[in-house]
Amino acid sequence: MVLATRAGLNKLGELFAGHFHAFAPVDTEIFPPMFNAFSPGAGYFLRALGFSIVDTCVLGLAIHVIRLGWRNRAWWLWVGILLLLPGLGPADAHFVREFFAGWLMAFVPLAAGAAMAFWFFRDNVLAYLGAFFCLQIAPALLSLLTRQARVDRLSGLLLALASILVLAWMFLGGTEGKVRSEP
Repeated sequence: MVLATRAGLNKLGELFAGHFHAFAPVDTEIFPPMFNAFSPGAGYFLRALGFSIVDTCVLGLAIHVIRLGWRNRAWWLWVGILLLLPGLGPADAHFVREFFAGWLMAFVPLAAGAAMAFWFFRDNVLAYLGAFFCLQIAPALLSLLTRQARVDRLSGLLLALASILVLAWMFLGGTEGKVRSEP
């Protein structure tokens, strides 16, 4: 579901950028990440694993602070939201229209992520971890598996296998929390 939402948001961003091409910020890269790595698949895998753990921790802290502010009806929550919203716009915008186009392109994914967290993920930490991991791995897999070099495609297949193993470990998990009855 997360990957489908991400793909839909990417298409929406392309449509928006195509319509407002004069004001939308352009994100281009000449060389893909891990271009000159010995094993791009291993590099992507370790990077995705690390960033997904860090992102989950940061998001958990943010959710805790937001819940605390909401429960206590704190004034600082609304001040923080009012300060955060303008910060979503691009800092290098030269015109107001350019700022609002960039702001909208940052706000829509943030709103979609907040809605998904509120209605679907809720208190399931593993869902957040799996979503961040999949969001990191999917572009890398697509990049490696569509390259012409055989080494890159093999690295992509190894990355897919390692990712499937990690996701299986996450979602099929062990029995550490279950109580076993002795005969």
